[in-house]
Amino acid sequence: MIQIKDLEIQLGEFKLKEISFDVKQGEFYILLGPTGAGKSVILEAIGGLIKPQLGQIIINDKDVSNSKPEARNVAICYQDYSLFPHFTVKENILYGLQFGQKKNKKEHMKDFSELTKSLQIEHLIDRFPENLSGGEKQRVSLARALIVRPNVLLMDEPLAALDSHIKDKLMRDIKKMHEKYQMTVIMVTHSFQEAYYLGNRVSVVNDGRIIQSGTMEDILNYPNSLFVANFVGLKNIIDATKINFNETGYVGIRPENVKIINNNEIFDYIGIGVVEEIADMATYFEITLNTEFGPIISYLLFNEYIEGHFMVGDKMKFGFNRNNLVVLENYKC
Repeated sequence: MIQIKDLEIQLGEFKLKEISFDVKQGEFYILLGPTGAGKSVILEAIGGLIKPQLGQIIINDKDVSNSKPEARNVAICYQDYSLFPHFTVKENILYGLQFGQKKNKKEHMKDFSELTKSLQIEHLIDRFPENLSGGEKQRVSLARALIVRPNVLLMDEPLAALDSHIKDKLMRDIKKMHEKYQMTVIMVTHSFQEAYYLGNRVSVVNDGRIIQSGTMEDILNYPNSLFVANFVGLKNIIDATKINFNETGYVGIRPENVKIINNNEIFDYIGIGVVEEIADMATYFEITLNTEFGPIISYLLFNEYIEGHFMVGDKMKFGFNRNNLVVLENYKC
């Protein structure tokens, strides 16, 4: 169990303000937000690398706010791997044991064998980091963190520097490792995809503050601000009264649920919009329409875009269904 209470940290002009959240034993907790939001500062404060001016960090009922990093039994995995270039994979993994809990050599090597097998790096143990791919380096970094059997594993953007196909594979491996070892994890990311796939609960961080906390479903379905709504991909925000929806306030709809109508398809809500922008996003096209509801974004697959035969300035009919609308109860513009 981890409790962060009213944490405040001043680093130059940047300030972390009134940070409070708790992480349950065995939970995979996400700190989600843009670059420069303060996520890594929170993580390093928990790890003991940055000392807070105010607030408490409590791990397993012990206040560790002023404890040294090695006294917290916390391990950190960084985006840049932080491997020693002159050490082999085996030496890198075993390095942390000199600072961790005391075990005999037999226990060390049993853990080493199990981790390298689980992470599929058994064949790499005699290589040096310069001869590893990005995904292999991150697996080694993860093994080095886990071999000390930490109370808490901290992960700072562990997937950010990887190619998409390697990232997807490692993301699945991290999920399996978490389920296997039931470890408590706090991970920093700016990717909602990573947060949704891996996380149990999340705190959305921006400008040194926690904007919203809750389960992944809470954040996905009930964003409390335009910032959070955009971050989770709920890009279309509509005044509920403009569509005669039986609610006051605002509703949201995801771009993939807004359809460009080319025939006599039936939708609960149909409107006309002028194409303002067409953006090729490699795997799909993002179409921005100027409508009576305000700007509306629709995602189209390649074949849908080609079949549409439309250009910027064209008038297009679009539609969406009631069951795809999300009511934003506490929404603040």
